[in-house]
Amino acid sequence: MLHMKRNSPMNDRRLFLEHSLLTAFTAAVESGRPDVAEHLLCAMECLCGDVVEGSTLEVAYRVICGNSFKA
Repeated sequence: MLHMKRNSPMNDRRLFLEHSLLTAFTAAVESGRPDVAEHLLCAMECLCGDVVEGSTLEVAYRVICGNSFKA
């Protein structure tokens, strides 16, 4: 994976994208749209890589654990 400096513009755009995906993912979960949420989660997994404590991907997994999807 490409390493980015902490305060670089590239890192800022990546963090913005992560948070935007998380916001959309949470909205999809709360709206009862597991089909949409699944696609957004896949995008976050591609973008974020491994789950790290405090990462947006960890937050997304916690959203899943805190909500049950309607079948």
